[in-house]
Amino acid sequence: MRRVAVLLRAALLAGLACALGCGGSAVEAGSSGNEAAFRSIGPSRIPIPPAPPSDGAFGTHTDRFASGRPRSLGAYTVYQRRSLPHGVWTFWADDGSRKGQGRFHLGSPVGCFAIWSHGHRVTGIASDGAIRPAACEPPVHQEADILESAHGGEAQPPVDLSFETFFAPGADLGVESTKYATNDPEMTWSLAGLWRRRLGPLRVGGVVGLRGAEYDYFGLPLTATVGWGRQINTWLGIDVRGELGVIILQARPQLENFAVGRDYFWTPLSAVQADASWRIAGRLELTLGARLELALPREVDRTTTFCSFACGRETDTWSLGGFTPGLIAGARFLVW
Repeated sequence: MRRVAVLLRAALLAGLACALGCGGSAVEAGSSGNEAAFRSIGPSRIPIPPAPPSDGAFGTHTDRFASGRPRSLGAYTVYQRRSLPHGVWTFWADDGSRKGQGRFHLGSPVGCFAIWSHGHRVTGIASDGAIRPAACEPPVHQEADILESAHGGEAQPPVDLSFETFFAPGADLGVESTKYATNDPEMTWSLAGLWRRRLGPLRVGGVVGLRGAEYDYFGLPLTATVGWGRQINTWLGIDVRGELGVIILQARPQLENFAVGRDYFWTPLSAVQADASWRIAGRLELTLGARLELALPREVDRTTTFCSFACGRETDTWSLGGFTPGLIAGARFLVW
């Protein structure tokens, strides 16, 4: 037994030594890989922010190439009567590709920086104006992501999710019968979810919604959407889109004796919408816009069963569809 215990102890010590040795090799290999990546892209100097636009300049500043593309984006602060780069800065090449990103403190680069070359990103720690290779994560710069996407870059999340409500005072739900007492239900509330993928300025996605009206009527719009969007600056964007789909309607017709039935209809739905978005947080926007809808007008003959104390059947012709203008308000999340 003593011999077995000695052998087990020796095995544990050998395993521990191996683990420590392997761990050290992994770290060294990672560091060596990062250094090799830096050597492959050439000298790794930290880009220098431009001179402040004026004496005493304070706040965010964007420097641009002659083409209008951004060259750098960051902020200045005033220290001892001098304007100095302070905070996160991002730099671009003249073709719009990202060149560098990191933090400055009173004019000096500090912490983790990232350098891009030929589409590849490497990271390191700022040291005397250069970068010492290291595996680290540079600070987030959401304003730079927005600015880059406004000029065709891919920094923005490619997918967004919106929740919108449709204000159309006096608009009916699109199902009408002159025979029944509740023949023109006015829309009382609406909510829709919009999923879109961004492909440069193109926006492609789909919408599903739910609308309520008087007398327990409701509508379910289902549409596909395609449109165009542009980020005007770091906080304002515009979007224009068209939709094509269907709206499914539930009607609750009522007779004069208060007997109530239920019927379902559908009709093609098309819409055009234009809205503006305001960035209020890193990935949250508020939207406000106008919307025009056309549910294709048509007539449907339907026999409805009504029940009160006893059940009976009534046949009538229903008118579906119509033209509805209104306003849109909602929130948009840049989620992926």
